[in-house]
Amino acid sequence: MADLLTSLITYHDFESDAGGVYSDSSAGGKDLTIVGATHGAGIFGNGPTFDGVNDALTRTNALSGGLQPGSGDFSVSIWGTGGAGTAQLILCGTAAGAGVLGWAIHKGGIDASEIFDIHDGVTRLDNEVTGAPWTGGLLKHIVAVVDRTAGFTRIYRGGVLISSKAIPGGFGSINNTNRFTIGASASDTAFWDGKADRFGAWGRVLTATEVQFLYNGGNGLSFSELRSRVGGNLIALGVL
Repeated sequence: MADLLTSLITYHDFESDAGGVYSDSSAGGKDLTIVGATHGAGIFGNGPTFDGVNDALTRTNALSGGLQPGSGDFSVSIWGTGGAGTAQLILCGTAAGAGVLGWAIHKGGIDASEIFDIHDGVTRLDNEVTGAPWTGGLLKHIVAVVDRTAGFTRIYRGGVLISSKAIPGGFGSINNTNRFTIGASASDTAFWDGKADRFGAWGRVLTATEVQFLYNGGNGLSFSELRSRVGGNLIALGVL
């Protein structure tokens, strides 16, 4: 089994906001510029809080940074708390809004629960979950997966697979020329109201075991913990 450093694109602990930037904890160079978000008490240690009005974290060139998966496999892990808003507010992604070219993890839909949305410029594929409105400060760990080989997108919540949706035949690349954002859409709309923490992205499909490892019983993993507990240590953590 591959470890969680394999095909890792970026990982952010959000512990320091030095220079108005969240540096890539994995030393992968995928730093994020802070635009209005407040740095302070986070979900784990320090982290950003978004006001739902004009706050975001941004990376201008998502394509060269590997955060545009094209027609390939892709996995994203993020922790977030939801505020009062029930509209289609975007936690992270490259789409300029819900249901347009790119990808996004957001809340909305029927009851403000989580949605993983990919769009190839022609077809929109919503993997939507209901029954757990992301409001009132509710904390969730979400892992979203694009598995082109098996032909599915998947959503894991709290280390458990809760939804799979088939990718239709002929579904194309989801690349665009947008920046990558956390806390808003790539066009500065649909601003998130709440917190985010421990964001990671991989250029491959994460397994169910790896998702459980990232969840870590609700405690999450810093990058130093992720790096020191790969491989055989999954057994010691009781997830293998």
